[in-house]
Amino acid sequence: MKNKKVCKITAVFLSLGIMLSITGVSIASPPPASELPAEGDPIWQIFAELPRPDDSECAAAAVNAGIDSTGAAQMCADLANMPDTIYTEMTAEGMLGSGRLTTNLRDDVTDWRAVENLTFDHGDGMIQFTQPINFMSRDFMVFMGNFASYMETSQGAIDFDASLVASMKSMGAILTMRDVGDYNDPAILVDGAEDTDEVVSGLVYDRDAQTLTFTAAHFTEFEAVESSSIAPTPKITKVKARKFTSKSGKERVKLIIYGKNFKKKAKVKLGSKKAYKVKKKRDGKIIAYFSMKEINKLGKKKLKVRVINPDDKLKLFKKKLKLNQIKVLEN
Repeated sequence: MKNKKVCKITAVFLSLGIMLSITGVSIASPPPASELPAEGDPIWQIFAELPRPDDSECAAAAVNAGIDSTGAAQMCADLANMPDTIYTEMTAEGMLGSGRLTTNLRDDVTDWRAVENLTFDHGDGMIQFTQPINFMSRDFMVFMGNFASYMETSQGAIDFDASLVASMKSMGAILTMRDVGDYNDPAILVDGAEDTDEVVSGLVYDRDAQTLTFTAAHFTEFEAVESSSIAPTPKITKVKARKFTSKSGKERVKLIIYGKNFKKKAKVKLGSKKAYKVKKKRDGKIIAYFSMKEINKLGKKKLKVRVINPDDKLKLFKKKLKLNQIKVLEN
């Protein structure tokens, strides 16, 4: 029984062929998580001990993991073919051809558990991981398998849902889009919106080569657009709040909101309550007025401040406003 299990395990890995398809081209890829050996399987212990699947110490590592000597010899003979199998499939797909920057795992990497600048280049697109990659780990096998199923590409766009592999979602990479078309001043939308969280950095556009290259802090949806087409998102830098009593004897709250990209007809909310009056000053700041009676109806001690531009671009101030700390407006 143990020998049959060994054959099944090695068959899985011989089918790897590694491809992440940022190009939309279908290529042999790692199997989904459901088809990989379970997390506690001896194969992962063996891989953790070996710098490469064809390492001469494979049999000893297999025996240490509880596999009998006959099974260990058979498994290691199969695993020794893994570098050649991957090389052959990558070559067939043009990933190791002239001008391609794909990492040659077979010839150029001595330790697959810490591959620096791991790169896959299919011509239409390229990805280079910015962190050392443990190519022998189950997490990365699952991650690679998901590329084939959960990445969608089109001209000037890459969309990868890495949420199914939580440990890999934050893995950074340098992405290159090829044949992106002509731009005057390109920008990258993140999840369909302006990149206000600086997920993208180091954007370089080569008009002659029709390429866009940028560093992504994590995997998500990226789309190339003209920067002039992006409606600027309001940015709040500071909020000052004051209480006062109106001429009619009603208690009011006045918010002075500092920042930029505020539109003339922007709306302001304190919690879920909308300001009854909003003024945009010439210096860019916004003055918003609220009824204290209506605010108190919310029954909360701290509330969020929001600015919503007419195009529905919204900005949330990071700090909540503490109602019991609002000072009285001095005349």
